[in-house]
Amino acid sequence: MVTRLALGRLLAVAMVGGLALGISGHHGFESYGVPAAAAAQEKAPAPAAAIEHGQVYLMRGLANIWSRGMDQLTEQLVAKGVRASAHNHSRWQELAAEAADKYSKDKSFAPIILIGHSLGANAAVLMAERLGEAGVPVRLIVAFDSLARSNDVKVRISSNVEEVINFYKAKAWGLEMVAGKGFKGKIDNVNLNERRGVGHLNMDKNPELQAQVVSIVLETLGGQQSKAASN
Repeated sequence: MVTRLALGRLLAVAMVGGLALGISGHHGFESYGVPAAAAAQEKAPAPAAAIEHGQVYLMRGLANIWSRGMDQLTEQLVAKGVRASAHNHSRWQELAAEAADKYSKDKSFAPIILIGHSLGANAAVLMAERLGEAGVPVRLIVAFDSLARSNDVKVRISSNVEEVINFYKAKAWGLEMVAGKGFKGKIDNVNLNERRGVGHLNMDKNPELQAQVVSIVLETLGGQQSKAASN
């Protein structure tokens, strides 16, 4: 189980970094940084997508080394015919601009699904809000243990998001997510306090949680198509 001391050291490394994530206070997040040496390592396996609608963006946490479950999920989704790619959390603004541009030109780019772990989960919420400012709907956010200095804060979800599934450890560093102004969708906060052996650094790699997320994504995009793609 990850201790507060270990996470404190992890976050201290983040704050020394040269690139600011740019997280605004009303979300309940702190403004963490990314080590300048941690260049974004993109993970985008590219077999021909069998599902010709939708896009899944997956975002890693600190330094591209703590959230390899995002890469595993990307590979699993691509193998099922889903358009999916993994990125460093610091790229959320660039990715939001890309998604908004593609959606404006081709509505089959929707539904947009955002998945993130740790600072990547923070970035997913921010990216969703930025997309909302551009009039782009977000079908689903899946968050794995977003971070703040206090677990008393709550993360507010923007009104353009239809559904949120938030896996978190309430007695550790995870954050509960709540409706922001105008939000009318569904938020499912899944408290993993009683799940033994699951902590902040391994939550995204848990096989059961990964299988659940893959199933939810496929159902969201259209279960029959995804089943056909895997045959």
